[in-house]
Order: sequence, then C-alpha cells, then structure tokens
Amino acid sequence: MWIRTQFFGFLLFCLCGCLPTLSIAQEMQAAEQDNVIAERQIRQFLERWRGAWEARDADLYLAHYAPNFAGKAGNPSAWQANRRQALGAASDLEIRIDAPEIHFPSPARAEVHFQQHYRSASHTDLGKKVLVLVRWDGRWLITAETFTPLH
Repeated sequence: MWIRTQFFGFLLFCLCGCLPTLSIAQEMQAAEQDNVIAERQIRQFLERWRGAWEARDADLYLAHYAPNFAGKAGNPSAWQANRRQALGAASDLEIRIDAPEIHFPSPARAEVHFQQHYRSASHTDLGKKVLVLVRWDGRWLITAETFTPLH
C-alpha cells in the first residue's frame, strides 16, 4: 500500500507539478492495514507449512523455503536432501505451533516467534522457533530459522 501511495503521488507530481498531501495518520493507517493483511497471509502460510511437515509432504514442505535456503547444511541441495530423508524416516508426526507473534521489520520481511511442539514415534521436543520470512515473487518464504529447545 505504501509503495502504491508513493507511486501515485509521484505520478501526480509529474503530471501537474504538485504533490498530494497525505497526512502522517493516513500513512500510518495504510501501513497498519497492510500489516493486518500480511499477518493474515503469514498465519495461513504457517498452517500450510505445519500441515505439509506433519503430512510428510516433502515437496510442499520445501516449497515454503526460499530457493537459496541452506539451513545448517551449508548449501540448499544438501539441506533439501537432509530434510527429504528426515521426513521419509519420521512416522506419526504431530507438530503444534503455539502463540505465534509476527513482527514486520520492513514491508517485505517478517519475523515469526512461536513455541513449537514436535512429536514423532521416535522423538519429542519443545522449543522456541523463530522464522524469518521475506516476500519472494509475491509470496512469503522462509529465509532463516532457529530452534532453541526448552528443557
């Protein structure tokens, strides 16, 4: 919304030599509205990510990550192969995301903090997860993630 407002202001300036007056309150309201829409998109994104992970759908799960995401593997190909192997080996997955908090350092970047509960037939953990998302070709994708166990 902010970019659209700036573009139309610039266009009006070019056509008639005047700048529109947009109050700070109007700009703040537009930014808040953009954040509400982005937050809804991110909450839906989180549920699709969690669902793909829990269903062990490797292709759909990996589609939530930026193409250059490498995790701790050092390169995207190694990380993706590792995730495919881990998803294939897991059984009876249950993943729960509690109390996600979404922050917007910029309009095209979000940080999501939540408590993650993971349970499979062979492993259980609970911890704090932070996902860094960026808009990539019009959709949100994970570019970084950290997990800190709570024990």
